[in-house]
Amino acid sequence: MNPHDWHFFSKYVYDSNVNSLELLGTIQAMDLDLDKLRLDADSIPGELKAARDDKTRLLLESEKLRQEHHAVRRKLSQAELELASLGEQLKRAEHDQQHSSSAKEQGQYASRVVSLRDEINDLTDDSLPLTEKLDVLNAQIEDIGVLLDELEPKLVHLESLDEDRIKDLQAQYQNRQNERDTLAAGVDEKVLRDYDTVRKAKKGIGFVTVVAGKCGGCKVQLTPNLLQRVKAGQFPVKCQSCGRILAPST
Repeated sequence: MNPHDWHFFSKYVYDSNVNSLELLGTIQAMDLDLDKLRLDADSIPGELKAARDDKTRLLLESEKLRQEHHAVRRKLSQAELELASLGEQLKRAEHDQQHSSSAKEQGQYASRVVSLRDEINDLTDDSLPLTEKLDVLNAQIEDIGVLLDELEPKLVHLESLDEDRIKDLQAQYQNRQNERDTLAAGVDEKVLRDYDTVRKAKKGIGFVTVVAGKCGGCKVQLTPNLLQRVKAGQFPVKCQSCGRILAPST
């Protein structure tokens, strides 16, 4: 029996004498298809994932650059404040030098003027790389902004396509779930409950055929009594090891 064969569906809905084993086998085929639809809906298309990853990467790079820009800008601002303060000190020193009353005072102020000018020159030299770094960071941030702007329409389109894909899968899922529920109404409630329980515990497979005297699920050798019951068409017969419901091989 092909577990993915749905062609018996109409027959089972209208034929009340359908074999319970075949009915449960068809239900399991539907359950496997439903599992696949769920997985497909939860999966992310490669192109969309790549676009999302690109956006995340660009945003992280942009944030890193902005933080670095902030740190450099803070250093440069501090340097500008120091330059302003040194400039004021230089003006006062030059003024005091011009109005000093003795050669000694003029010498002292002259020395102070030279010292301040050296400090200003050094600080100006130190500030230049910071200014250049800011220009580079601004350009890099702008480049990333361009890339993000170019990426956004593509990402919006891919997100829209994925929403449509998921809606279609959800519609398929609901239709098949309804068909499955219709078939399941023809199975004994306890049998169906046992099947659902073991299916959840055993990787989606709750109904298997016997293969060479072994359970088609866990591969354990079945007892002679179980094999006789399966061969006689009794239902349900469960594997003594994994609890899956057994059907004779076809």
